[in-house]
Amino acid sequence: MVFSSDVFDGLLLRLKTAVKSALAGASTSDQRKAVYANIFGLNRTPFSWQLRNLCEGVRMPVADDEIDRFVASRNKLVHEGHFYCERATDEERVKLAPLATLQAEWFWLLHFVDRLFLRAIDYERTYIDWSTPSQPVPRQLSPAA
Repeated sequence: MVFSSDVFDGLLLRLKTAVKSALAGASTSDQRKAVYANIFGLNRTPFSWQLRNLCEGVRMPVADDEIDRFVASRNKLVHEGHFYCERATDEERVKLAPLATLQAEWFWLLHFVDRLFLRAIDYERTYIDWSTPSQPVPRQLSPAA
């Protein structure tokens, strides 16, 4: 959660009032009901926060751009059924350049998840990075400092 339940409950009436005002005259009753039903989603912990917490929990060193890439790819796959490299908008591509091919994105995701699993079992030695299958590279997996 972004806010504790107590804090969010205190904000809820003001949020509902603001949403009601914003939707007035621009929506149907059914549309308003759907928006109101989703208002609790405003307090959901963003996936990027959850992923970062997971990486920290298993002491996996991870750069911000790796989190951004994983989240962007996951979001496209979950919400649109396509890889980021296939469906990123021009605006999204400016913020995060997609990998060259669907296969490159797939193997990059696998590499990220492999590292998570290895760190989850406290592995701290050499592993094979298969993110580029034609050029596997031995790498050292060490915990974050």
